[in-house]
Amino acid sequence: MRRLTSWLDGIQQFPKVIIVSHGLTGRILQGVYAGLNKEEALKLEVSQDVLFKLTNKEISRICSNIEDD
Repeated sequence: MRRLTSWLDGIQQFPKVIIVSHGLTGRILQGVYAGLNKEEALKLEVSQDVLFKLTNKEISRICSNIEDD
């Protein structure tokens, strides 16, 4: 959690960042970003085919079931 908090602080100067992570790391990252406690963060969705948008301390599910053309 400390490492992800530090990392998030370090990217604040960038207007947009794309992050790819594993499930548990994604949960922790979203929780830190949104200011959730540990129990709330561990209840967040973990899915292999979902994109989340983190904006203004809020988490939005923006895409799932990505299809190849």
